[in-house]
Amino acid sequence: MELKLLIEIIWRQKWIITLSFLLVFGSSVIGSLSLPYIYESNALLLTGGSSTASSLLANLGFQIPASSQQNGLDAETHVELLTADSLLNAVIEKLQIRTEGDLMAPRDLLKGLPIVSAIKPKPHLEVELVADTTNLIEIVATAHDPDLAAMIANTVAEVYQSENLARRKEEYKSAKIFIESQLNITKNEYFKVLEQIRAFRASNNIIELESEQQASITKMAELMRDKEATIINLNETEAKIQVLRAQLEQQDSQNIAAATIKDNSFIEQLKNNINNLEQELSGALLEKHRTHPDVMILNKKLADSREKLSAEIEVFKQSATDLLALKSDREALKVHLATVNENITRYEAQFSVYPQLFFRNSQMDLEYNVNRSRYGTLLETLHEVGVAEAMTISDLRITEYATAQDTSDPASPNKMLNSVLGCFFGLLAGLFLGLVRDYFDDAIKSPDDVKKFKITHMGTILKFTKKDSPLIIGSDPKSSMSESYRIIRNSIRFASLDSPIKSIAITSSSGGEGKSTSSSNLAISFAQDGKKTVLLDCDLRKPQLHNMFKVSNKQGLTTVLAGEKKLDQVIQPCDQENLHILTCGPLPPDPGHLLESKMMQEIIKECEQKFDCIIIDTPPVLAAHDAVVMAQATDACLLVMEADKTSRQLFSRAQEYLQQGNVQVLGGILNKLHTGRTPYYGYYYTYGSNSS
Repeated sequence: MELKLLIEIIWRQKWIITLSFLLVFGSSVIGSLSLPYIYESNALLLTGGSSTASSLLANLGFQIPASSQQNGLDAETHVELLTADSLLNAVIEKLQIRTEGDLMAPRDLLKGLPIVSAIKPKPHLEVELVADTTNLIEIVATAHDPDLAAMIANTVAEVYQSENLARRKEEYKSAKIFIESQLNITKNEYFKVLEQIRAFRASNNIIELESEQQASITKMAELMRDKEATIINLNETEAKIQVLRAQLEQQDSQNIAAATIKDNSFIEQLKNNINNLEQELSGALLEKHRTHPDVMILNKKLADSREKLSAEIEVFKQSATDLLALKSDREALKVHLATVNENITRYEAQFSVYPQLFFRNSQMDLEYNVNRSRYGTLLETLHEVGVAEAMTISDLRITEYATAQDTSDPASPNKMLNSVLGCFFGLLAGLFLGLVRDYFDDAIKSPDDVKKFKITHMGTILKFTKKDSPLIIGSDPKSSMSESYRIIRNSIRFASLDSPIKSIAITSSSGGEGKSTSSSNLAISFAQDGKKTVLLDCDLRKPQLHNMFKVSNKQGLTTVLAGEKKLDQVIQPCDQENLHILTCGPLPPDPGHLLESKMMQEIIKECEQKFDCIIIDTPPVLAAHDAVVMAQATDACLLVMEADKTSRQLFSRAQEYLQQGNVQVLGGILNKLHTGRTPYYGYYYTYGSNSS
């Protein structure tokens, strides 16, 4: 974005930028002055504790059980436990932290809306890991009393350290009770298995069926390979079905595959019928309007044919020959897979007929080995847990106790910082709102915006107040408005040195942009320059010139077009020397038809013979086609736009309409420019009036 453009935007939006800045900055200053003081204290907890006990047990030859070694929690878990309701309740009861006479709820100590807490402070607690560490926890307490903040942080650390030690001892005790109960169960199972093995080996012989077992295993392997191949083929067939369905789904009335047309002659017939109807419709549109009955009938037939084609395509998608063949292959593969699964199930059932003694013997050997190993492990673990329980210490250590903050240096509010941030964010909010408001403002604002439409900027008219006369008749020749129209008049003259312009059509994109005022004042300016000028009111829908010049409108242009009067009989003189006006006259029922008539062209030619300059006030371009018709009959066309109102989109559309009518726009006039909206044009356009 160019610096000049940015300055223009800031200048245009200076009030909203200023108000936003004052609102945000003032709010931050007033808020900082009215907020109560809040104090903060921090305590640090180190997780992991000491490894002295573990080292001592290792030196004595004891191996701490895995379940006992994992009693130490990670730092994230400690953070969650430090904010548990049970621990917070113990701290609140110990310190008797109250709000409005009642003990504070644990969740209230952790939660709170920042704005509410700032206006009405209450004790608050936060627990988090210290940055870039994995085992150091920071406990941050805030309160309106610095001593209370320090006590909350220290009490939370001390209570949690005590609970942690008690929890570790309870874990060892629970582990010991569990191991003792499992030891009794394992011992009984161990001796029971020994007795079963002795009785089994004394009364039974073990039979080996290795050959049959090997043959069954070989056959089972073959069936599994066959099953795997069938599943692969089934998946490939399913994939082909999905691909074919996707290809069929992509077809519609505009996109039909050649294979579809080949397989379905009715689709080909409908497609040819649609092509023929489209050709007939194109030929009919060359000679007839879209609302002509023949065209509407062709459109109806074309829509029906397309609907039938779409329906036939949908039917074909479900009954395509290739799709049915693939579905048949899929069903055959499913049947084969079911047969293979039945054979696998049959061979699996054969394994159950093997002598149960073989399996029972293996089972008892396994039970014996498992119970023997478990029994020995439990005995060893029970002894080690007992020793570890006696040497339990906490895995948490308070490395730094919280201290009360100096009352002259509270944690918040930081008045200086809040003021600086308020100033910064006030400017930022103002600039943001100003830029957003200007970005979404589609109006033409300055002469530079006019030039972006690739038309000549003929001149700019400043906005006048209600007490000022809209016409320059009798005004000071050095006034800004008279000077502005003099500039426009000279611009027209310089633009037509090779072929002098005699008739000028003046229009706008929409109503209310000042085209009638501009037409009147431009005609007055030409008359003041000694040109015999006539002003024609060709806005046969909403004429304004008779009101502006305070003349009669009983007879006028429409009277001449109707053949009731001659041109000389209806043209009226004005207070301005050399200026005559042809008012609209009675409003006609069909203005467009009158303006397109040969009589209108003859009136313009007659005016060109009798007057030096003809100024024609036409309707807005987007409101009626009359402006294009009149512009085609004149030497030049001027487009009037109102600053800060005329939409760029509407103005561009008006240009397109004129270009489609082969009308060459001579230039544009920017009307009602407010000098305070831009720092670059105000001095230039007010210089003439200030010097008079």
